[in-house]
Amino acid sequence: MEIIIAIIAIYLIFQLVKFLIVKVIIPLVIVSAKVAVVLAVIAAVGAVVGAFIVSIVNYIKSFVSNKDPYSAYVDKNPNKPVSAGRNYFFGPGQHQRRMIVNGALSNNKDTITWIWGKVGDIDNFFLKIVPWILAVIATVVIAVMGNVWSVVLSVVHSLILFPFIIFFRILFGVLAIIDRLVLAGHSISNRCPDCKKRSVIPDFVCPSCGTASKRLVPGPYGIFFRKCSCGAKLPSTFLNGRSELEARCPHCGHDLPTSNARNFGIQLVGGVMSGKTTFLASFLHKYIEQISKNPKIEIKLHPEMEFGEMERWYNQGFTEATTAMNANMYSIVHTWKRSKFSHQFSIYDIAGEVFSNESASVQEQYRYCEGLIIVVDPFSSRNVRVLYESEYEGQSPSNYSTSDMQEVVTGFINEFSKIGVLSVGKMSGVPVSVIISKADVDIVKHEIGYDRIDS
Repeated sequence: MEIIIAIIAIYLIFQLVKFLIVKVIIPLVIVSAKVAVVLAVIAAVGAVVGAFIVSIVNYIKSFVSNKDPYSAYVDKNPNKPVSAGRNYFFGPGQHQRRMIVNGALSNNKDTITWIWGKVGDIDNFFLKIVPWILAVIATVVIAVMGNVWSVVLSVVHSLILFPFIIFFRILFGVLAIIDRLVLAGHSISNRCPDCKKRSVIPDFVCPSCGTASKRLVPGPYGIFFRKCSCGAKLPSTFLNGRSELEARCPHCGHDLPTSNARNFGIQLVGGVMSGKTTFLASFLHKYIEQISKNPKIEIKLHPEMEFGEMERWYNQGFTEATTAMNANMYSIVHTWKRSKFSHQFSIYDIAGEVFSNESASVQEQYRYCEGLIIVVDPFSSRNVRVLYESEYEGQSPSNYSTSDMQEVVTGFINEFSKIGVLSVGKMSGVPVSVIISKADVDIVKHEIGYDRIDS
């Protein structure tokens, strides 16, 4: 009987345990697991969202702190213009993005430090447990997800910048090509009155502050305009008014007559006292007198003071000998009204000693002159001097003591060859004219003038 009761008791206990396990514990565990999963999901979503909010806030704070992209930007381009900063999309934008993301990561770190500082303010150990656990969770979440979000925001920032960078690179490339094609199509270049070197793009002077801008073309420092250090906007292409700015030689900094002209230059060649300057003064007077009669053409004389001196010599009827060992460049810039383009006609005059002795400086204009005028003094010939002395009873033509013409021409050819314009055995393609000066002297007039020709 006792055994039966024990068996029944055991059976009832087993059924009770089974009931508790199947009907109570397992459903409770399942419900708890579901609740735990839901809570975990909620916690994870909350952590991600919280980290996103924190990262957004810290990214915005960093953006505000680094809103000036040029504040810490260093342009390492060795040829950068001193008067302008790079366009935002060509360096400063990416620099700003890096500064912002670094600042956002630093702000995340500061947020974690702030959280732990708040936990440290709680003195009671038991009250500190829950905040401490939350601080650990927040640290993990911000250190991982917050920084991940900061990097993601940086990538989004880059993706926004990238299309603009590509667009502006293509734009300034196309504009730069068009600018060069316009200059090349009209054969526009610049010739310096001082160093005589040629350039396509000179330095341009800011009309507001006088700062010279180098390489004023579409590029990283400005597409249509370049901002000067004084704040003035300078046009960066020929078509939008760049040529209206004062121009300087990019090699020596000397003022240029213009920057929008097709050039035509002539070099005067002659010995000492051969009459080059007299011819030049007369020619310039007559040329300017004739061209000024055309109301459709405006002319600009450069350098104006030297042209005034030439006119004074012409009116006085005598000139002073040229002593400049570096050629004087007399330029007349012709502009047709309502036209963007000009023509610059230049004549180079240099001391006759240069042709008799080896020049210390290289005369760059020999490389590109479109023509040569050789001024021959008949008194450089011994035969003419003898005729003069016989005509005037032994009087020596002291006023006409000039260099030997053969020596002058030989010296000029040597200079011409020295700069690589002439090749041995080949003729130059540069047109040459010859002028015989002092033809008003009777003995010359009789021997080579109209009387001789008529006879």
